[in-house]
Order: sequence, then C-alpha cells, then structure tokens
Amino acid sequence: MSAAAEKPVEPTGAAAPAPAPAADGVASEVNKAKKRAAEEHEAARKQLRLNAPRSRRLPSRVSLLAPALSHSYANLLTAEQDVDAVIAQKRFSLEDRQRMGSNYSRQLRIFVYNTAEHQTPATGDDVPFTEPVTASSKAGLPPLPAAAFKPMPSWTLRIEGEIVDADPAKETSVLRPTFASWFSKVEVTFEGGSMPSSERSVVWERDDAGRMAPEVDGFAVTRMGQCEAGVTARVRLTVDHQPPLFHVKAPLARALGVALDTRENVLAALYEYIRDARLHSDADHPNAVQLDDRLRTVFQLDVIDLSLLAGMVTKHFLAPVQPVELQHPIAVLDDAAAAAGGAAASYDITVNAPDLLEHAQRRALAPAEDDVRALSALEEEVGELVSELEAECVRREFFRQYAQNPRDFLDTLLASQRHDVLTMTGNDRQARREQAMFRGGGV
Repeated sequence: MSAAAEKPVEPTGAAAPAPAPAADGVASEVNKAKKRAAEEHEAARKQLRLNAPRSRRLPSRVSLLAPALSHSYANLLTAEQDVDAVIAQKRFSLEDRQRMGSNYSRQLRIFVYNTAEHQTPATGDDVPFTEPVTASSKAGLPPLPAAAFKPMPSWTLRIEGEIVDADPAKETSVLRPTFASWFSKVEVTFEGGSMPSSERSVVWERDDAGRMAPEVDGFAVTRMGQCEAGVTARVRLTVDHQPPLFHVKAPLARALGVALDTRENVLAALYEYIRDARLHSDADHPNAVQLDDRLRTVFQLDVIDLSLLAGMVTKHFLAPVQPVELQHPIAVLDDAAAAAGGAAASYDITVNAPDLLEHAQRRALAPAEDDVRALSALEEEVGELVSELEAECVRREFFRQYAQNPRDFLDTLLASQRHDVLTMTGNDRQARREQAMFRGGGV
C-alpha cells in the first residue's frame, strides 16, 4: 500500500475531539415532550368531564330494560320541575310587587325619655367606687367595709318606639320589625353640662350588609354621674325608606303635583304628563320633547332630549329626605323618681312599612345557602348514579351480543378497533380499503 493511501495515525497523548450530539438523545427529548403533552391533554379532558353537568335523564336503553321504573322516575323529574317553576314564579311575583311598591304608610310613635340610678349626692367620707377595695390594693391595710362604698350615679337616655296602628293578630313576634329596622342611621349628641367631649356623641349606622348593631327594639345611652340641669339631647333619625324616597323640588313638584315619592314614580309621572300633553310627537326627531309653558318654567329650555331627561331630574330636582331631628332636655331626677324615669316625650313620624305577609313569604321562598349546597350535592349524586347505570347498560349490551354470536361479534370488534387504530395513525386510505374489503365479502 502506498504512503498516500495509508491512514494517518493520531498522535498519542492528545485528547480526542468531542463527538457530535447523538440523534438518540434528541429523539428521546421529543418523545418525552410528546408524552407530557399527551398527559396534559388527557388530564384536561378528564377535568372537563368532571366539571361537565351530568344529565339526570335516564338513557333510552334503561327505559327499554325497566319501563315501569323509568316511567316513575320520569314522572318524579317532571314533578320536581313543576315545583321549581311554581316557586320561581311566586318569587318573581313577590319581587315585582316589591318593585311596584307594595309598601304602605304607617304611623311610628317614638318615645324619648331618661332614667337615673343612685342620684343621691355622696357626702362625708363616702368613696365613689362601685366595688370594695381589697387588701392587695391597700398594702398593709385591711379592706374597708362594704358599707363605706356607694354605687356610682348614672343616667340613661332611652329611645323607643312602636307602630301605632299595629294589628296584634297579624304582627306576631316573628313578623314584627324591630325599632332599629326602621332607621339606617341614628345619631345622639348631648349639648350643655360638664360632660367630656369624648362622651357627647354616639352613632349607630348600618353596615355594608344592611344590618344595624344592635338590631333591637330601642336605643340606650348611659352616662356616669349626676343628672345635670341644662343638658339637651339632640337626636337625628335617618329613616330607612324602602324603596328610597326623595323630596321633589318646588318647580317640578308644582308641575307634577308630587312632593315626596320614589325616583321611579316621579319619572313615571313626568313621562305620563309628556304623553298626555303630546309633547313627544315629532316623527323627524324621535328623541326631542317640545316643552310646554309649565315644563319650560321648570327646565328653562324649549326642547329637551328624552334620553337626558331622567338624568336631569335626578341631578337637579330630587333631594334625599332629611333626617328627623328631635330635642329632648335631660330631666334631673332624684332617687324617688329615678325608678319611674322622667316624663317621656312622644313624636309621630310616617314610615314606609312593607307587607309583613309578603316579607314572610319571600323569606320562606328564598333558599338558604346550606339548602342550596345540599340540593347541589344530591343532584350531583343522582347524576353520577345515572352515569353508572348507563355504563352498566352498555356493558350488559356488550356481553349480550357476545353471548348470541361470539365469532361474528369478535370479528366485528376487531375490525372496528383496527379501523380506529389506522384512523388515529393517519392511514385513512388503508382503513377505507380494508373496510370496503370487509363489506364486499373478500375476507
């Protein structure tokens, strides 16, 4: 062999060059990625099946196997749907009546008075503590006798009330609203006297959930000390009108004859006036309202856009109802009159009371959260049982066909599975060819 054809010998001791990346490693990474994607896809499909609502209707094959039971079950589902429809219709009807204003005016009588305790002034060596001093508080001295101590004097302002025209036969203790439920905010401010500034103001107000603490039949403010002359309690009661009421300002109130009403009723009265006076009859300008002399005085315009009318009325001509303000002088009471309390001042205000029977019906028809969760769990369980029953019917049909003609059944099953495999691998043409051969009797 010539020298040119000889294979060069690599020098010893030198490091061999690094081999190129193997193709097998790349293929394995690709396979792993495909496997992860397939697993994620299967997990997503499984989660979708779990979250999908299950049907509670029995499949047709179950009805063929047990017609009597299937008929009874279908009647039960129909009865359930009828009951749900009746409850929903009743609930919607009550809500519509509430929106239409099923409330009615009632007279609420408010009583404001104050009581007092231990108003005899302390004299001599009396110590104004409410409980005896122990030996630990006076190191090295024995405790003083209890007779040496007198209770601290105190007085309490009370605000209570009741519906004057209440019907005891209808308003039971369950249906009768509490005194606090008539108001969204109660403020008490004391004026005069030597009371510290930190104790002069008290506010009760509803929270975000519409509840007022305390939800009781009255309010009480207690202060320590002797009743002082010249102290006046200013009480501001913000009535919780449902639906909210508004004062209609003078120009619009004179035009419509409405002074106090809800926003919806005020706008309805205005639209009715426009319709009766035929102020909205221009076919070329369907949104234009030609104001007459009465409304021109109110809005200071000749023409107004109908779509802007509600916003203008709400912004410029409706005012919220002001709180009810009461002033009550704190009565100076001695021990003899403290138990009976001072003379109560009474005030009558008009409140918008709901229909208590409708309120009870609405509360009874409103499903509780626990009931909703329990019903959802039962419906899910019924759906699972129906799914299991359908799977058992499919399994029964499989074995029934196999028992009738095992050979033909297995041939058909194998052909179907082979067709599925070829279709999934992309060999659709081969699958169609083999399917035609099976149909043509070539096998």
